Amino acid sequence: AQVAGERIFEILGHEREDEMIEIERRMEKEDSAKADKPENNDDEDTRPVSFNESIEFKDVVFSYDGKRDVLSEISFEVKKGEKVALVGHTGSGKTTILSLLLRFYQINSGVITIDGIDIRDIRLKRLRRKFALVLQDVTLFPGKIIDNIRLLNDEIAEEKVVEASRSVNMLDFINGKENGFDTQIAERGSNLSMGERQLLSFARALAYDPEILVLDEATSSVDPYTEKLIQDALQKIQAGRTSIIVAHRLSTIVNADKIIVLDSGKIIESGTHEELLAANGKYKNLYEKQQKVEKTAPADDGNIAEGEKSGAEDDAACEVRKAARECLVTE
Repeated sequence: AQVAGERIFEILGHEREDEMIEIERRMEKEDSAKADKPENNDDEDTRPVSFNESIEFKDVVFSYDGKRDVLSEISFEVKKGEKVALVGHTGSGKTTILSLLLRFYQINSGVITIDGIDIRDIRLKRLRRKFALVLQDVTLFPGKIIDNIRLLNDEIAEEKVVEASRSVNMLDFINGKENGFDTQIAERGSNLSMGERQLLSFARALAYDPEILVLDEATSSVDPYTEKLIQDALQKIQAGRTSIIVAHRLSTIVNADKIIVLDSGKIIESGTHEELLAANGKYKNLYEKQQKVEKTAPADDGNIAEGEKSGAEDDAACEVRKAARECLVTE
């Protein structure tokens, strides 16, 4: 329990006490999970997980309740250095795909590989070190700005934190505070604006310098100036990295190397922005609807790609979103 308590400070932020207890319970459960094939001296094993080629989903099937598949025969490849976007209505399986990649759940059939190695054969700690997870619901804990960026990991030098903050357009905001990086953040970041919280999460990801960025794009509206800063920061944190993005505003992923369109747990379209528009299918329909809304109602939350909630499947996905806070892969 003491080890689990210490590790809590390594995850992406803090929540209320009851949520922290739940995170600790999940961590202890993961440590003893059969899927990890208990091994000795896990902390001493520092061999890197190779990622030189690709991440691949092969005929992946998954069900939360063992009765209804929420993902069915999912197959796609993300090559090293590519930017791949997942789009679709709520309940289509976008967040579930991220959760399976990070092993919050085990697949029912099929395989997920990194450079041809089944991720179930990779120790969980070493697997997650490859990723940084950036969620739209930014989790912050009471404490200094600098500690929130590096998650109390003193191995990350202050100079690296400063450079990361500069790169994501947050340095001026921090320097404008009386105590700079020592400024105290209130519970859940309540003394920061939505845009500031988002930029801090980008600085956090950049400070950890991950090979693979997993991003759940924010849907909430911010003012035009902050939106410009956020979009510029997004370009910077994705530069030179493999990125997998759950996209809500399709205008932000038109330059993606691959866009995967999901519907009811199945891939119905895949291609570049231009290829999908030419296909005259679901993606084109969603994109054109969003374009109309953005022109007539710029203050909208940008979530037109999301449909009506779909019962138990959507509820389960919401639980996955909470569990995902365990991952910034800073272990």
